[in-house]
Amino acid sequence: MKEFEPVSESTYVDNASGSLYLDSQDLGRAYRGAWDSQNGSQNTRVGIADSDSSLGLGRGLGRLGFPDVDLTGFEQEAEYKPTDGWDAFCHSVKHLFYKDETVGEKVKRKVEEGMSPAEREKYKSENEVLERYQREVRDWSLLSTIDMTRKPKQPDTPMHDEIKRRTEQARRAIEEGVKDGMSYQERGELNKEIQAYRRAERQFDPLGTGGGQKPELGPAMRAYFKKIAEAADRYVDGG
Repeated sequence: MKEFEPVSESTYVDNASGSLYLDSQDLGRAYRGAWDSQNGSQNTRVGIADSDSSLGLGRGLGRLGFPDVDLTGFEQEAEYKPTDGWDAFCHSVKHLFYKDETVGEKVKRKVEEGMSPAEREKYKSENEVLERYQREVRDWSLLSTIDMTRKPKQPDTPMHDEIKRRTEQARRAIEEGVKDGMSYQERGELNKEIQAYRRAERQFDPLGTGGGQKPELGPAMRAYFKKIAEAADRYVDGG
């Protein structure tokens, strides 16, 4: 018997656990419903995407005591495009010490570029407030070891909240565009590899510390991540 197989066009079953995965109409989003035998309630866990997060292809591990795992493709480093040979050499040296921006950061930067002059001023002002808040938290963390004081309250930053909303909207559009181009078979293979990745991660990190070796991505996951990066590039370039 296969470990993970479709039982209909939109339904998959994990033969190891008997859990059912439903592939809904938004192309690739899957949810697993497992019944708790003790109290008869449904324990809803995730397949490809968490039910309360349209961005996360793996956020559900946090509910099980494990660190959240972002498997959307937006956490991967964006491809660096050098202008010439010297630029490529300098970047290779720099990359030994620093990582490039991620695909998600690249999308966010594009969203930030679309702010109006008034929004940009508000955003800049909120950045100054956030920097001050971070200094206060840093001082508080040092003083709290000898004097238990209340942690500084995080300031309201409505413009940052709006940029976060726009970025999430852009990422959803990119994801949906990629999934629209995937076949039923490709979605099934991606589902299968996501589940295998999660099981392997629990073996590598049984205590859920977030450290240790990470499992290798399967070919379907690598292909999906590549498509996300390419679609993000088109979005950034205005295509």
